[in-house]
Amino acid sequence: MQDTDQPHDLTVEELEELEQMQKEELRIKQVISGIAHRLEREAEGVVAKKADVEQSWYGDTRQYYGRYDAETEQKLQAGNKSRLFVHLTRPKTDTWIARIFDLMFPTDEKNWGIKPTPVPEMQASLDVEPKLKEGQQPTEAQAAMITKARASREYMEEASTRSESMSREMEDQLVEARYAAECRDAIEFMCKLGTGILKGPINGGRTRRRWVKLTDKTTGVEYFDLRPVSDARPVFTCTDPWNFFPDPNATRIEDAEFTYERHLWTKKKMRKMAYALDFDTNAVRALLEEGPQGKIPDYISQIRAIARQNEATIENRFVVWEYRGPIEPEELKDLFYGFDQADEWHAIEGEIDPLTDVDVVLYVCQGHVLKFGIHHLDSGEPIYSIVNFAKDISSMWGWGVPALMRDSQAAVNAAWRMMLDNGGLAAGPQVLVNQKAVTPADGVWELTARKVWKIKDDAPNGIQPFQVLTIDSNQSELANIINFGKQFIDEEVSLPGPMQGEQGGQVANTVHGLAMLMNSSNVIFRRVIKNLDDDLTVPCLRRLYDWNMQFNDKMDIKGDMQVDARGSSVLLVRELQSQNLMVLLQLAAQDPELAGRIKKDEGLKKVVQSMMLSSDDLIRNDEEYKEWQELQAATQQGPEQTGPSPEEIKLQSVQMELDGRKEIALINRETELMKLAEQKGMKIEELRTKLGIAQMAQEGDERKMAAEAGFKMKLAREEAAKRAVEVAGTSFGGAL
Repeated sequence: MQDTDQPHDLTVEELEELEQMQKEELRIKQVISGIAHRLEREAEGVVAKKADVEQSWYGDTRQYYGRYDAETEQKLQAGNKSRLFVHLTRPKTDTWIARIFDLMFPTDEKNWGIKPTPVPEMQASLDVEPKLKEGQQPTEAQAAMITKARASREYMEEASTRSESMSREMEDQLVEARYAAECRDAIEFMCKLGTGILKGPINGGRTRRRWVKLTDKTTGVEYFDLRPVSDARPVFTCTDPWNFFPDPNATRIEDAEFTYERHLWTKKKMRKMAYALDFDTNAVRALLEEGPQGKIPDYISQIRAIARQNEATIENRFVVWEYRGPIEPEELKDLFYGFDQADEWHAIEGEIDPLTDVDVVLYVCQGHVLKFGIHHLDSGEPIYSIVNFAKDISSMWGWGVPALMRDSQAAVNAAWRMMLDNGGLAAGPQVLVNQKAVTPADGVWELTARKVWKIKDDAPNGIQPFQVLTIDSNQSELANIINFGKQFIDEEVSLPGPMQGEQGGQVANTVHGLAMLMNSSNVIFRRVIKNLDDDLTVPCLRRLYDWNMQFNDKMDIKGDMQVDARGSSVLLVRELQSQNLMVLLQLAAQDPELAGRIKKDEGLKKVVQSMMLSSDDLIRNDEEYKEWQELQAATQQGPEQTGPSPEEIKLQSVQMELDGRKEIALINRETELMKLAEQKGMKIEELRTKLGIAQMAQEGDERKMAAEAGFKMKLAREEAAKRAVEVAGTSFGGAL
């Protein structure tokens, strides 16, 4: 823009044009500021409509942390009643969280897959398919050739290859985006509050620190510098339900016309996000100069007060609203021009119908628009996935574990408090004192040991100064109420004892029986897992597939594919599945025809995976298995050799050693008898008769030698049996 202080350098027409441009710039700024203020007012209205939901969440949070609400706490304290809380909600909720995450992200196995559609259409056609120019309609003959080509084996193999490449690409992106960790946070919110929200994929939003090689311009010396760089890979994040405000009139996220997400950022966070999300630097500078001025929500301080009984408030935060929804075409034009994107506006201007809305992304704060952009996915799908623990047909907010067991938890709490209060009253007798008859010697009306009481002179005759009353104990009746409440909780949240590691009398003694029991008693558990498949896994991965089709430069991964949620509910009977796999492999080893039809390598991997172990660490691949077979063949004698095996040779050697030791012992015995007979002047037979003890000792020595020989032969047989098992395992392994 030229300096307006030098009008003599411009013609009248140029001055008028310059003045008109300045007026237009001012108008656009006012329009953009008006949009920001309007969206912030609308956001506050949506927040007010969500107040009832948040009040229910406060109750869930108090119940999870074992806290009474302020009114109940005040009543109990005023009545000097017990205020203890039975912590049943927290372990039930935590067990649900752990089991769901264990099933959704099993060891060495993905809970999703991607495969070609039954009749895939790939962007890069194969040579077997007729080439057509862009926009050209195929003739009848060409259409027949295309149909035949797409049904060919070559075409389907290419589609499968691309599907595998897409699967690897998506898996790498999910690992980099910490998808599993973000899902864990969403599952935790889902179980505690009833609703979990996962956002993504979105472009960027992250920075990496990378070593960059640079050269000093003065000295020419090369050096490395650690600098932050933008990461263009897709991002998934868990959205806090407390900060998410969708269209209150919608019952499903797909039907929501707009969404608001609230961000509470410090100045440091504002600077970081301004770089990561490419905010308008002028607007960010203005905000930093103004400082935080928005109304900070108090939900964080209330949660802190519940969890830690610390009422610290949150201060010095910018309240930034992220709006995703429609906007009027005229406002859209001003936004494009205001953010120096006039070329982008001219590129799409002809495609916009004045009667339709265009979905945009706007970050606004304190009357400033920090960022503007068009919804990045061409598919038009919302980038939020909402999953409920128990669905509410009237709202997209569901019910969590604390909400489902609230009444039973309250009943158990009430019975426990009554039991303690009753125990305190029944622990000792109640003493009635007639103040007209006696008075304490120390002037204190309190019962203590060896206390002295004075009988008044005017005490009425025939009246007892003291009477004792006993309060009945109702511990057993109250304990029954507690037990019933715990049973109701198990049924209400569908989490019986065996699923928490408890072994009750009703549990079958076999793994098969336990698996059948867990399978039949967890209808709600199956439904929750299915909700995660349908509302979280499939939508998120479908959007990631769309993102790769739209933004990824790798052409070898693109094709007509569909996301497959691999039935997480099947994993609920993992033990039964493992048993069935083992039986199937045994049948395959016995039946050659069946062995030829079953993929035994995959079956063995599934067995290991069902045991929550890594198949890559335990099962040899084809190359390792071949090397193992060669090693076994080199250490064993071939079937053409007729000589004894190493085990047989070892057995023969042991037997020969024992026979030799026995002969030597007999010779030594006869020699000693002859020497002794000669010394005593006796005959050999007479000496043998008198030396019965020596004979018995000799027999004992022989039994000892026989036992030793038997032990050595047993060891040799076990070693031979072990070798036979290994040989048999080699044959069975060959079948697998």
